[in-house]
Formats: sequence, C-alpha cells, structure tokens
Amino acid sequence: MLMVRQTAALTVVRFAAVGFICLGFHASALASCGTGDAPTGPGDCAAFGMAMPDSVANERISARMGEQEWVSDKWQAAPFMIKESAPTYTVRTSLAHLFTFDTHRRLARTGLLESGLTPAQVAQLARSATSRPPVDLWTTFDVGRETDEGLLRGGFGADVMLGRGAIAGIAVERGEFENGDDERVVTYFKRRIATGLSWRLAGGWGHGVVDTPASEAHVRNGYLNAGLQSSWMVEGVRFAPSVEVMAKLGRLDHGAESKDWADSQLVFAQRLSRSFAIDDGGRLEPFLVITQSIDADDGAPGGQGLEGGLKIDADALFTLQATTAMKRSEAAGEADLSGKVQLKLPLN
Repeated sequence: MLMVRQTAALTVVRFAAVGFICLGFHASALASCGTGDAPTGPGDCAAFGMAMPDSVANERISARMGEQEWVSDKWQAAPFMIKESAPTYTVRTSLAHLFTFDTHRRLARTGLLESGLTPAQVAQLARSATSRPPVDLWTTFDVGRETDEGLLRGGFGADVMLGRGAIAGIAVERGEFENGDDERVVTYFKRRIATGLSWRLAGGWGHGVVDTPASEAHVRNGYLNAGLQSSWMVEGVRFAPSVEVMAKLGRLDHGAESKDWADSQLVFAQRLSRSFAIDDGGRLEPFLVITQSIDADDGAPGGQGLEGGLKIDADALFTLQATTAMKRSEAAGEADLSGKVQLKLPLN
C-alpha cells in the first residue's frame, strides 16, 4: 500500500482560509417573513432560519456515517466542491477532504494518474492512502443565483466520530438575505444501534432580524429533533423509513408587540430508491419520498409531502439530480409545488 505523509500545517491553513470566507454568510429560507408592513403573526416567521440547520446537519451526519458524500470523490483534484442547485450555488469543503486533495496531488506527481487507472480507482487509492483526522472541520457556503434575491448563507462546524457507530458535532451559522439576517448555533448526534438502524438527535437556537418599512422585527427561535432511521434492501429496492419528533418554539418582538409560539409534530417518512447500472460505469437512480406529519398535541394531521426525482451519476463526467416536490398543509388547505435541479462537475 502506498503511504503518503500529510502536510497537516499547510492543509489547516488552506481550510482556515476557505472557512473564513464562508463563515460570514447564511441565508434564511423564509422570504415571506417581513415582506409586508410588519410580520402579521408567528406563522409568518416561525420557520425563520430553520431550513439550513436541519438540512445541513442531516447531510453532515450522513456523510460522516458513510451514507453519502460531503464532498464528491470527483472533486479530489480541487480543495473544495462547487455544485449548482437551483436557485443557489454551493461551495463546501472539510479538513478530511483537504487531506485527500493533498494526497491526490502527490499521487499525480508520481505519474500514477497517467498509468491507465480509472477515475474510480484513483479515488479509491487516494482515500486508502489518506489518514483521516479524528476531529473533522467543515464549512459550506451558499449564494443565490439571482443577485437581487440577496441570498447568502454559510456555516462552519466540527464533529468527531465516537467509535465506528456514533458521531457528535457542533456548528455555527450566519446568513444575510434581502430583508434581514440571522445567526444560530446547532448541535447534532447520531448513533448506529444495529445494522440498518440508528437514532439521531439535533437541536439549535438562533436569533434573526427582519427589516420592515415601519421598524425591525426580532425573532428568536429554537428546535429539537429526535428520531429513528432505518435502511434495508429488498430485491434491489432500498427502503429507508424513519420516524421523528420535531419540536419548535420561538418569540417574535415587533415594536411594542411580542408573540410566542410553540409547535411539536410527529413526522413519518419513507424513501424508496433503486440504482441501475448504465454505460461506462455510471449509475441511474430514481427515488420517491413520502412524508406525513401529525400534531403531537392533539393528533390532528399536520401535512403531507411527496417528492420524486432522478439521479444520474456519469462516473467521472458529471452528476445530475432533478427533483419535484409537493407539500400540503392541513392548516393552510393548499399545496405547494417546487422543483430543483443539481449539477456537479469535477475540476480535473
């Protein structure tokens, strides 16, 4: 096995530079909060800044547990990954990826990359020759494609593997958008109970300011999620059911008025997917996600969700994922339809 010594000091300096750039930004996902004369109630701002802590923490946990990639192997030749996901561009990296990037550069100098190895073999060689840091640092940065949207968000975190079956981490996030800004602290933990079964705990607390024509509105909110997740294969189809308790609370201060809110839900989800081999070593994966939420206080239906999509992985060329989602809220009595396209291109 080829052993490669890491230049750790230089790698940490590179990571610190990328992290410093990314940390100053983070966007709220709730554009409707504060778009009128004033927020009309907790419903306008209850989700203020909540999207990023949940989604990024989930992605980070899955990456550290080996369930998905934080930075694709196709980006081993670059110190960071750039992906397009309408309507944003995302730049992310980690200390572990920078170690692998440094290994990849050293392998390139030996001439192994021109020895007829496939990109997948090169990636495997770089991974096996790289020592993983016990504590991994990571950063992510999102910017809106349309400059008038003013969507900028970023986060910086650290996590540690507690043996082979558990991870614990903490992150700080900040964002700026057209009508204000927000910042928060997020913690997360996940432990594998048995093969195909794990439990997860995540929580966060933050503060945001929403600019309105009359004055500023201040929002403070927090969340706590706890749940069980499983995954198994049946005749080539992957089933990934989960159940989660989600609790949110917050306070809205606008002028002389203050409003508090609290909400707790039980969320059931089922993800179905199947991967097919295509030409030149690529993969084609259709998937479907079904969700149903129930109000934890009175047992009333909270909302339903249906998401379907297709992922195409053309080996070393590109990765393309198209998703269409529909969410229906029982309280609002209407459905929202959205779509998203992600394109990943390696820098060779």
